[in-house]
Formats: sequence, structure tokens, C-alpha cells
Amino acid sequence: MKLNFHRLPMWVKTSVGAVAVISLVLAGVRFNIRDLIDTVKFPEQVSNPKKEYLEMKILVLYETNKNPIENVEVKLIVSNGSPATKKTDDNGYVSFIIPKEIGVTLFFRKQGFKNKNKTWNRTIDPERVNIYYLTPE
Repeated sequence: MKLNFHRLPMWVKTSVGAVAVISLVLAGVRFNIRDLIDTVKFPEQVSNPKKEYLEMKILVLYETNKNPIENVEVKLIVSNGSPATKKTDDNGYVSFIIPKEIGVTLFFRKQGFKNKNKTWNRTIDPERVNIYYLTPE
């Protein structure tokens, strides 16, 4: 009889894995879970190992007086990846690490201000701080 492990329920797979790890530990085998995690290759790393990344720097200011706005929720969506959300610091600054030469869409949201979005299709200059202005409601 052939057992198809991939068809077993998740709780069975988890239990078998836990028993295996406990058995190895009791047998005196030492390993570091971080070493195991670091050896895992994610699909984007395997398909394009030479992909370059850069830092996209963003500064969010009041449109009226040009002062920085803190705690603005900035959501970044890259054209071929998952969204990332961060908040601006006390100086209105936030940055994201993104793949080089890829389109991005930014969404800005803060209570008391009009929402804003911006699509960016050109190459991002990592030396430049991109300034965006929000208008109070």
C-alpha cells in the first residue's frame, strides 16, 4: 500500500514533523532552525537570482505649509508583488526597498486629510527623496 503524504490532513503532517524533531533532539542531534530557514529558496530568488533592489525614499508634507506629516499610512503595491504598508516617522519620512525598474503604486491615507495615490512607472532614483503633499479635508 502506497501512502500519499501530501494528501494527509495538516494536523497529521504537523504531528509527524514534531515527533521527528523531538526524536532528533533526544538522539542528541543539534541543529539551528535559523540555518534551516536560511537554506530555503523562495520562488522569486530561484527564478531571478540577480534581481536588483533599491530604496524608494518618500517625504509627506502638508500642502498648505510644507511641514512634515507624521503617521501617514503609505501603502506600496509593486506591479508583480505583494503590497507593503508603513507609516511615516516624526519627520514625514518613510522608505521601501523595491525591485529596480518596476512600476509601483503608492496610496497615502491619514485621518483629517484627503486620500492620495500616485502611480510611478519610471526608474526610481535611490538618491532622490520623492515628496508628496497631502491636503487637509
